[in-house]
Amino acid sequence: MVDLKKLLGKLADFALSSLFSFSIIYALTTSLLFDYSPYVLLPFIFLMSCLFGLVFLNKISKIISAGMLVTLPAVFIIYLVSSHRLNALLVQISLFSSWIFDYTHGMDVINPVYMPYLTLLICIPITLLIFIFTVKRFNFFMLLAGGLSVYVIQWIYDIFVSYNSFYLFISLMLLYYLKHIYTGKYAGAAGQHVSSSYFSILIFPVCAITVLLSISLPASSKPLEIKWLDKGVNSVFNFFSNSFSRYSSFEYFSIKSSGFGQRSDRLGGKVTLDNTLVMKVKSPRVVYLKGACREIYTGSSWLDLKKDQSPVNSEDIRKKYSDFNEAYILLTNSTSFMDNYFYMDNIEVSYNNLMTKSIFTPLKTSSLSFPGKKAAQIFVDHNGIVSGSQVSDKDMSYTLTAYTVKSTDRELQDILRKSRTRMYEEILSRTELLNDYIFRKYSNDYKAFKAGDSTQTQNIEVDLNYSLSLADLEHMLDADTSDPSSMISSQTLKRQLNYYARRSLIPRMRVGVIGILDYRRLQALKEMSDAVYDRYLQLPENLPERVKALALEISSPYLNNYDRVKAIEEYLSSNYIYTLSPKPMPRDRDFVDSFLFESQEGYCTYYATAMAVLVRSLGIPARYVEGFILPPQADENSVYRVTNEQAHAWVEVYFDGFGWLPFEPTAPFRSAFYSDTGSNAVYSGDMTSDPSYEDYMKRIMGYDQSSSVIDPGVMDTASEVNDEAPPYMLYSIVGISALLILAFAIVVAINAVRLKFKMFKARRLPPREGIVELYRYYMSILALCGYAISPGETPSQYSQRIDKYIILAKPHSFIEVTKKFIISRYSTLNITDEDKLLVQSFHQPLIREAKKDLGKLKFFMLRHLMGKL
Repeated sequence: MVDLKKLLGKLADFALSSLFSFSIIYALTTSLLFDYSPYVLLPFIFLMSCLFGLVFLNKISKIISAGMLVTLPAVFIIYLVSSHRLNALLVQISLFSSWIFDYTHGMDVINPVYMPYLTLLICIPITLLIFIFTVKRFNFFMLLAGGLSVYVIQWIYDIFVSYNSFYLFISLMLLYYLKHIYTGKYAGAAGQHVSSSYFSILIFPVCAITVLLSISLPASSKPLEIKWLDKGVNSVFNFFSNSFSRYSSFEYFSIKSSGFGQRSDRLGGKVTLDNTLVMKVKSPRVVYLKGACREIYTGSSWLDLKKDQSPVNSEDIRKKYSDFNEAYILLTNSTSFMDNYFYMDNIEVSYNNLMTKSIFTPLKTSSLSFPGKKAAQIFVDHNGIVSGSQVSDKDMSYTLTAYTVKSTDRELQDILRKSRTRMYEEILSRTELLNDYIFRKYSNDYKAFKAGDSTQTQNIEVDLNYSLSLADLEHMLDADTSDPSSMISSQTLKRQLNYYARRSLIPRMRVGVIGILDYRRLQALKEMSDAVYDRYLQLPENLPERVKALALEISSPYLNNYDRVKAIEEYLSSNYIYTLSPKPMPRDRDFVDSFLFESQEGYCTYYATAMAVLVRSLGIPARYVEGFILPPQADENSVYRVTNEQAHAWVEVYFDGFGWLPFEPTAPFRSAFYSDTGSNAVYSGDMTSDPSYEDYMKRIMGYDQSSSVIDPGVMDTASEVNDEAPPYMLYSIVGISALLILAFAIVVAINAVRLKFKMFKARRLPPREGIVELYRYYMSILALCGYAISPGETPSQYSQRIDKYIILAKPHSFIEVTKKFIISRYSTLNITDEDKLLVQSFHQPLIREAKKDLGKLKFFMLRHLMGKL
């Protein structure tokens, strides 16, 4: 009957251990979106707990298990080496590790082959630790700390999925707490109370009912408010936030440094919102501040070409990276272009909690001033990205003057429609064609000239420097090149040519435009434009053809580059869902192709990358830009408070005759960018239903001035979004492991210090008190070994019994130690330091004997984890 009670007690402990393990493991697997039935997972965990029970049954089982743990892997490795399969296994392990990393970062989908192996890796350590602290050495605090770590990390990273496992965890924690109190109070009252295992069986229904009743009670939709407490907590929080605030630190800016994505070698991934204040900007309007520009699209990420930074000062910074402003004349026939179609903004930028070499500026910055900074400390590259030679102070400030384009101006839009691909090259090539035609037509002796007869052609060549009007230029560009004479529309030019013809002169055309752009300057503009086309049309060789086909389909109704680009911008903003929790992108697929045709959801990085690639597919230069967008509202002093949540990505497109023009394909931001009444933004279900996005959505609505359009299918889509791998799960697992290891190390360290201090204290006491203190300590060690003093047993009888069963190091037996204790405790005889040293010398032999008697594992648990030895 006694054995049956022990068996039932062990089974009860195994059941509790299995339930607790299930509550943690099921929470993790559901967060990983592994579709395991609880009725399959729970029995599996119970069998694993029983297996650990057999392993820790006694010393022999431990030795056998340890031997198998060493022998079986060794035999398996030998077999792999002999059969030449080791390399194949290592490759599979590498692939498995890569899949875990990508899947937990939201960049791959569930692999049904790898899923069971990852589940097993989760189950084994968790079940083992919970088994130890539930069955072998019950420790309520370790279980509480480990379990809470799992759920707290899930809550922080917004991957909390299973409420049922959480309710089970709460019920078990309540049970474990009552068991902890019960065992602490009645541990020494053997035979007078039921065992702790039986107590657990009795109390579990009570705990479960208590938790179920608690969660079934109606809850208020508003959080509990205690105004005086909230005010105090907020004031303390604000004090510490201001005094010890976080700051962002990076050498050069990337949107990933602000929480948008995780991996630098792969676009996308889920977003970690961070409202850390990074800068304050005083500006008359919302502007885009660029801090990085990427040129090379690899199919999975953007890369920079080698930086060609050069130092500049505030006087010539505009010359170093401003667009070809003098070329505006080709499209407008006006020299006051900047005044008519741009705002001139004076902007002040102050860094807060930001340390970086990057200096954030608008696209068309004409001057830049750094108080106290030397000109040599400022650098600019070919993309117009400004940086410093050293990482800035976190409170650096600077002022700038920039031209903000009036993107919605109808006249400007009509002007941009006149831009042509490689327009400078076309002007010069047609000029050469016209020049050749004029040369042949008006040469007095063309054949002799072609034959190289210098005596007949001497002094008959003259330069004809002629400035075309804008109308002349447009006519020349639209004319049929098969008939060069049709390119001449100017009557003045015709009269001049006739004048040369009558005098047998051969004119060499040197065409300029409106008296400002001469032939030489047109050549220079062509060279700069060629560099743009060479640099910003790159696409991967393996870019799927359907991406290019989509670009052609979208743009086919339009006849000019500007309308083609606008069509792509409108298409992306109207047909794709905005979310900060996008579906993972398959590792072996092109990022843009997956976004456009498969996932069809994402945030600014997705939209901007897709637009840049689609525009490049049409032969129009485009570049991907990252930086910050100012928040929708400024304070009363026109100061915008910019946080990491305002990190953003957009696109700049190049137009001949104008230069670079920004575009905003991300739907929620188009309204603010174009200052219109609203966008066609479509938000995913999690963005509108998840409370953690509430503050972010309020700010987004500040940009999107209209009521956002919520796709009727989005709420259904939300389940699909949640069916993908949450990011940071790997971090959660690592974090849990780290917390357990840290807690383990702290407990071991504390107990080591306690034991050292106990012996130090005994050595520092006078001989009489020191001997008494040491003897009590020795009795506690012997009691843990199963040799506690019996009721009514005298110290002398106890020492004789101990020396009978335990052989300790000679010459000092426990009888001799006990005699010193009796003299110290009950007589007035003199006690010397030598007597105290004799008792102290008994310590190490006793510890060694206890280690042999208890076994290494039990000794380690009692001494290092529980501090009882």
